[in-house]
Amino acid sequence: MAKRNTRRAAQMGAPPTPARQSPSRLTSAVDILALGLAFTVVFNLLFHQYFPNDRGRLGHDYSYFLPHLLAGDFWIQRNGIFAVPWFTPAFCGGVPMFANPQSPYYTVTQFLSALFVDPLTAVYLTLLLFAWMGYAGFYLLLRGPFASGRAVAILGAVLFMFNGLYAHRMMVGHLTFHAFMLMPLLAFLLLRGPFVGAPGSRAAWLAGVAGASATIAYMVMAGMIQMILPVLLSVVVVAILAGGARGGGLRFALRFALSGLLAGAVCLARLTASAAFLEPFPRDDYKLPGAGSVLGAMQLAVESLFFRPAHKAAADGILLNQEWSLDQHEFEFGVTVVPLLALLVGGGVALVRWRRAGFGRPGWRRVLQAVAVALILLLPIVLNCYTPAWNATLKGLPLLRSSSSLIRWFCLYIPVVILGAALAIEGLTSSALAKWLAAAAGVATCLVTNLVADDSFYQQQGYDPAAITKAYHQSDIPDIRTIGDRTAGGNDALVRGTSPGMCYEPIFGYRLEHLPFKTLTPGPVVDQHAGTLNIKNPACYLFPRENHCAPGDHFSVRDKDDAAAFARYRAFAFEMPLRQRLANVVSLLAALGVVALLLRGPVGRLVGRRAGMKGG
Repeated sequence: MAKRNTRRAAQMGAPPTPARQSPSRLTSAVDILALGLAFTVVFNLLFHQYFPNDRGRLGHDYSYFLPHLLAGDFWIQRNGIFAVPWFTPAFCGGVPMFANPQSPYYTVTQFLSALFVDPLTAVYLTLLLFAWMGYAGFYLLLRGPFASGRAVAILGAVLFMFNGLYAHRMMVGHLTFHAFMLMPLLAFLLLRGPFVGAPGSRAAWLAGVAGASATIAYMVMAGMIQMILPVLLSVVVVAILAGGARGGGLRFALRFALSGLLAGAVCLARLTASAAFLEPFPRDDYKLPGAGSVLGAMQLAVESLFFRPAHKAAADGILLNQEWSLDQHEFEFGVTVVPLLALLVGGGVALVRWRRAGFGRPGWRRVLQAVAVALILLLPIVLNCYTPAWNATLKGLPLLRSSSSLIRWFCLYIPVVILGAALAIEGLTSSALAKWLAAAAGVATCLVTNLVADDSFYQQQGYDPAAITKAYHQSDIPDIRTIGDRTAGGNDALVRGTSPGMCYEPIFGYRLEHLPFKTLTPGPVVDQHAGTLNIKNPACYLFPRENHCAPGDHFSVRDKDDAAAFARYRAFAFEMPLRQRLANVVSLLAALGVVALLLRGPVGRLVGRRAGMKGG
């Protein structure tokens, strides 16, 4: 069988498939824990200066997420950690919280903030934790499904850990992007079963599905909605590259589909509520920018991936139909020049080998795989091209129509080019020393590139987290007593017991053009106007029919007790439709099922070990 695979690879011009390795658990533990933590320390040394920066400031979008984390802390203190935070009075006079797709409530960051540290420290611990998880996931992916050597696995893991998208989006305040670092772990969980020749027990297979579904569910619950499609497509590309000619496509597709369905079930309550919240506020009136040509879009992708953020090139005329300026962080996808060099050298060597083998014709399965990969990799380029007709088509598609830019779809390339570079180095030589030297040079280049990068843009960010940090350490929770005006200080006003009417909430538009202010005015929430209080009933945003109101309506005077409870971050009674109640039940049962599947193996081994000890 090994000879046949080698001969087939030679006929196709590819290097022979390496014999499947069985890395020792001790070696893997050392690489993941010791080396992983060492690189995390280096990561910390490079990026701690932005949390906060030299002026004590953070990225501008933390003005959204830090107040939301503090509002989540207030909710937990008043209602307990297991109560669902349906609404919060802290912003816009009262808004949905559970249904907000960007809410960070169900994240590691909120957990850390609620139980251990202040929101700023929780954000930074999240940054380091998920940097390490990205490293560990990519290492496992290369060592497991792709059977690469240690040197190549470490290089790939480091390149992914330091990818420009993650660090710089977190620096500017895009907290939802931390879940991107789970992508290689997701691919590993989906590929480690029978598809790649791992032990095919039913328990292991189900555990892989449960782990993958939990990972996808976390991405959704963390608010990474706009990036979930390119991330999942990158997993598909990785699976195609891992499958080769082993005929495991159907098995992977089954596991992928089951994981997606189970993740959807876990998130069904959130997705159902979010759909209800977003329905009156489609945000499809924003222009969608794009390059004037395919070559222009490719230039933006290549420049941003391998050299420097392409924001200046975009501003110099490549991007058309812009409504909002796209700053440097929008083009941060850098994986350094290392993968580009590896792909060029590896591709050249593969071409020479193919020529020496007589340009053998690849099998039909290889052709289909190549076509599928090419189509997926072309998608971000196509989505970022502009013509009036094509733009109109994109603005008519679900999910995409509410976007103001699709540049972030370039994230699909990050794991793919790193994986391709790792496989190219693995196939270039059989010399372990040469691989270690190449890996060392690649790691050094990656670290030096990050060290000398021009990140002055992030030192100029101006959000001051002091008010949130101070309020976190105070013993009293400031109940919402007033509605603030334009001078209220943005979402930070919650620390003074004020809910800003002019809040920062992109769901209502970047200029709050879709926020139904109605009778909301600066002043005490107990003020009355035509039988209503000066605070919104957020249930009307989600379930207006069941609660006999319209989106944006206020609490009526007769509901002043509910309004008072809401202003104190406490739950209040409201009606929800049957679809939402069913979705709540499905999500609870699915979450319990995932936990049971994940615990089945460890609990079974523990019970078996104890039984063996008693029998002995």
